[in-house]
Amino acid sequence: MRGAIGPLAIADGIVKAEQEKESLPGEAHFLLAELALTVAAVDWEHVATEIPYGPVRALIIETVREIRNRLNALPPASDPALNVYVRDALAKAAR
Repeated sequence: MRGAIGPLAIADGIVKAEQEKESLPGEAHFLLAELALTVAAVDWEHVATEIPYGPVRALIIETVREIRNRLNALPPASDPALNVYVRDALAKAAR
């Protein structure tokens, strides 16, 4: 999750692009929400078969939380509908 090409590195790149004005309005919000959904959607119990599921689940929860923290560091998107989508997506990813 924290590797050079893991989801948190991707999240950091998305935030950096937003901060450097290299993304479209709302793009970072949408991409971070989708990244959280993607991490949460993986069937980790079948992917990480050599590791006990409890620690894997804890890592997934922490990763989604860290993606949310990066999103919360950004100002809200200018599109209210996008903000609703992002909120709902993060709630779904956190389940």
